[in-house]
Amino acid sequence: MFANLPKRHLRSIAKVTGVREYEKGASVIREGDPGSAFYVRCLTLDKSDFAKILASEPVLATRVVRELAARLRRSEGSALS
Repeated sequence: MFANLPKRHLRSIAKVTGVREYEKGASVIREGDPGSAFYVRCLTLDKSDFAKILASEPVLATRVVRELAARLRRSEGSALS
């Protein structure tokens, strides 16, 4: 998701990410629970921190939205196949 971002955007995100460890079999998220973080393979990005970065970096926000939209289209396409 972040592979094609400029280094300055990656640094902004890296400053506010953390790593969380979970017991094997533990639930990380539950359907219906309000989202409070963005999870990327064990990296945790607090919702408010991510929102601040996106608000201050419109180019980053646009790239993230494009990537999420592309992933959604691909997942919908594979679900229909």
